[in-house]
Amino acid sequence: MSTSNTPQRRLKLFLRAEPEIGTEETKQEAVDRLAELEREGHIDEYEIGIWGKSLRTGGPLARTEYQREILTHLREFREWAARHDVSLARAFDERDVTSMLSEESFRVVDLPTICLAVYEDETLTGVYPCHDGSRSCSVLEYLEATTADRTPHALNV
Repeated sequence: MSTSNTPQRRLKLFLRAEPEIGTEETKQEAVDRLAELEREGHIDEYEIGIWGKSLRTGGPLARTEYQREILTHLREFREWAARHDVSLARAFDERDVTSMLSEESFRVVDLPTICLAVYEDETLTGVYPCHDGSRSCSVLEYLEATTADRTPHALNV
């Protein structure tokens, strides 16, 4: 699809690893739609990332490549949302957790079941799901609106 004048469109889909009732069909639809978009030349490439339900923001895994990569994505997503006055719709809430047994406390960030990051060349141009105060856009809504000649942005799907 890309020419020297056209930015390369790359999508990264993040899926929660654990199966969840009510979301597995949505996950499959998103994966199928990404493959279709690439096959039809509407996007240049896609990748799928897997994450858990939540991620401790520090602790023993803080130096692992996996955790550093996820935290880097989260920082980029939040910066994109702030620049575009968009909410990530509680997708990345942070909270403190305290064990009733050991009284150990730590901070975690909850990760959404499904999330899509859109890049043109190396620039992040969208994160879904998102909300602008009056309208929301889900991952599937964004993917359904994507064609070779029209790239939806933020909530202008």
